[in-house]
Amino acid sequence: RIDATLEYAFSGCPSGQVKGIGVKDLDGECRVASEHFQRNLQTLTGGVQAGGKTVSPQCKLFDPTLGAGACNSMNPFESCIWSWEGYKCEKGIDPPGMIQKNACPKNSGVNEITLSCNIWEDSFDMQHPWLNCLVRDHCNGDSPDEYCLRMLGQLELTIRNASSYEADKTATQAAISSGLATAFG
Repeated sequence: RIDATLEYAFSGCPSGQVKGIGVKDLDGECRVASEHFQRNLQTLTGGVQAGGKTVSPQCKLFDPTLGAGACNSMNPFESCIWSWEGYKCEKGIDPPGMIQKNACPKNSGVNEITLSCNIWEDSFDMQHPWLNCLVRDHCNGDSPDEYCLRMLGQLELTIRNASSYEADKTATQAAISSGLATAFG
């Protein structure tokens, strides 16, 4: 990350040039960097050179139209730049940012569910893709867990061999039940 930051700091000019390296250079024009400056820059930064770098791509913002997929999307870049709107909206938190962190909670506590549901339903006017947002309406942070609703997750079941299922529905249902019991404890 430090390398990417330094490369960005010295980008925007042709190779061997930097913007405004002297007190009089407040105009932001690219100027040739002295050999002494370039040598010191490379020594101090582990090889970063003045100018000639491409600017890092824009960080991806949270996209609720992806539904549950929005929680899986990550920035595919080693480094990226927030737009000023993205930086302000994401409160300066590293990508994927604060909105994704809060909209896609790792924990299923009442407070996390409430915040996540507020983002999906109130900010984006969309149904939460996997949380039961009734928890927000019927529970509060002070309620004991056993008195609150709990529902988190998705289950998609596809029966690929319908004839086998039809032949012995009881065995198939027992296998599904056993699998779910193992998965959920």
